[in-house]
Amino acid sequence: MVRSLSKPGHRVGCLLALWLASAPAAAQNLQVFHDAALAHDPQWRAAQHALEAARQRPGQARSALLPRLSYTETRHDQRGVLRFAEEDPVNKDVEARTRTLQLTQGLIRPEQWAALRQAGAQAAQAAAQHEVARQQLSVRLVQTYLDAWVAQEDVRLAAAQIKAFDAQLELARRNYRVGATTISDVHEAQAQRDLGQAQAMAASSGLESHLTELQRLTGLMPASLHGVREDAPSPMQGLQPLPHWLGLAEQVQPEVLAAQAGLKAAEHEVQRQRASWLPSVDLTLRKGTDRSSGSITAPTDVAYRNRTTQTLVTLNWPLFEGGRSYYRLREAAASLGQAQAELELALGQASTAVRQAHAGLRSSTAQVRALLSARTSSLKALEASQVGYRIGTRINLDVLNAQSQYANVQRDLARARADALMHWMRLHAATGQLGPQAVAVVNGWLEAQGQGVQLVPDPSEDINTNQEQK
Repeated sequence: MVRSLSKPGHRVGCLLALWLASAPAAAQNLQVFHDAALAHDPQWRAAQHALEAARQRPGQARSALLPRLSYTETRHDQRGVLRFAEEDPVNKDVEARTRTLQLTQGLIRPEQWAALRQAGAQAAQAAAQHEVARQQLSVRLVQTYLDAWVAQEDVRLAAAQIKAFDAQLELARRNYRVGATTISDVHEAQAQRDLGQAQAMAASSGLESHLTELQRLTGLMPASLHGVREDAPSPMQGLQPLPHWLGLAEQVQPEVLAAQAGLKAAEHEVQRQRASWLPSVDLTLRKGTDRSSGSITAPTDVAYRNRTTQTLVTLNWPLFEGGRSYYRLREAAASLGQAQAELELALGQASTAVRQAHAGLRSSTAQVRALLSARTSSLKALEASQVGYRIGTRINLDVLNAQSQYANVQRDLARARADALMHWMRLHAATGQLGPQAVAVVNGWLEAQGQGVQLVPDPSEDINTNQEQK
């Protein structure tokens, strides 16, 4: 049977209870976990730092086009004992100082201008990749949250199914004792009950796995999970036709935008390598002062002080560098071909993702409608089988099968509802429309009150506990 997590003697329950104790007392809906993931997820924080680093590249490239001002000061001291002709040795102590203030401004720098345009394209590419990371985080978070809710539904249904099997098992035993049925009914009920216990343990393990992943993404462990509302509107309601989404995917899908920016960066790299063969012209203004107290090589010291002002125009034209520029240009051309292929790949993947998400959304929505009808029919079939078993028109196996069918339909319905929401999310992500408001819309489709998280304790723990107590 399924017990509360807080019951003593169950290690899994105690561990989860400790996790829940650290959770906020306020309701933890999907929006709360999404906000927590934006502040906690390491993958998202790495994308933020990558964007910040890429934003510095245009400034670095622009600095090569701006004036450069430098100041240099040197001091040179010389001491020694010198002999000149037949004269006595002389102790020499000479000091020399140089100060230079230099201003350099590039007049013609084609390579640096190409590098500036390339840096702007690289920053745009990083911004698009940052948006891709944000949307992927939203998809991962919602997927993990809904998977946890579906797993919790599996645990809840397994608990209800075990309870129904227990009741059927007790009824079969009572009928067998009075001779109204055979021992086969008891064995069948016991087998179904054992199978239900195994399914409950598997569902509990799946739930624990999803909760751990949710904690890894957000740093929070949910005390409750909010499932999809029974009266939630269909995700297909008001949905635009497929051509509308395909057009958005080609225009504003972040991965397509990143590939387009990467292509521009590759084009500017080719231009930069070609510009490296062209001459550059710099203007230099230099003002300096030279001062010395004498000479270490002359017999007499003559102090001097010079002040100079220079204006230089420098032409630099690389004529031959061992073929380095040629091979760099070939490398840039190959990278340009790679960027063009990556753009074609991104466009194809975006189109495929839109078509798959749109088709999946239609299929899941139709499946939800069919399963809602199947749930009503399965419940009626179960009730009829139970009544028929009591009056002798149905056998025990009919009731057990009806109970299993009803539980399976409920499980499939929960999964279909979660799949419909995820296809809606993926459709918006594939077209670059998955912003914070989309997560808020999905959160509005969930129940206002969550269901407390429960796990199924391992039956072997009860046995071990009883043996320890004995």
